This record gives sequence, C-alpha cells and structure tokens, in this order.
Amino acid sequence: MLIPVQERPLIAISSFPIYIRLSRVFQEGTHMAIKVLIKNNGPYVVSGDLNELEITDAEGKKVDISGKPAVALCRCGASVNKPFCDGTHSKIGFQAAEAAVQTSKA
Repeated sequence: MLIPVQERPLIAISSFPIYIRLSRVFQEGTHMAIKVLIKNNGPYVVSGDLNELEITDAEGKKVDISGKPAVALCRCGASVNKPFCDGTHSKIGFQAAEAAVQTSKA
C-alpha cells in the first residue's frame, strides 16, 4: 500500500511556520533516511538524505539546502539567518519546552 506524504506544517518554529515535505511516495513499512534531533534548548537538527526533503516558507518560497548533509532549524525565533540556527539561542537564554510530549497510558 502506498502512503502519500502530504504537504503540511510539520514544525511551527516561533513566529515563522516552516513547511517540510518529503518529495516522494513510499511503501508502507519503509523508512525515509531523514532524522530530526531536538537539541536541548537549541535547534532542530535535520539530517540524512536531504535530497528527499523540501523546506519552504509560509509563502511557498523554497529554502536552498542542496549539498548540505544536515541543517539546524532555529527554534528560539531570534536567529538572523532564519530558518537556520545561528546560535543566538545560547546568547538570549532560550528555554525550550519539554523535549517530548508526555502521554498517559489508557
């Protein structure tokens, strides 16, 4: 069974939404070689086969990530190089929410 990967907001980073879309349809049960690491009080680090990844801003303008093995996306909203992290989070004392949402077992 094929599962279409829909274009939808995956990450809302501060006041600027970033849209991330995988560029192909994949077979159920397979895994795309893309990883997102949530750094403590820091950026989202996206790594893996970024050829399969497209990042656009709210107006649909594509963000060039060609040739990069990984990208760090700003989470604090203070970067001057949005959507990428420039390290400003450490200068302003950014405190992120919990790394993962806690769920209760039913």
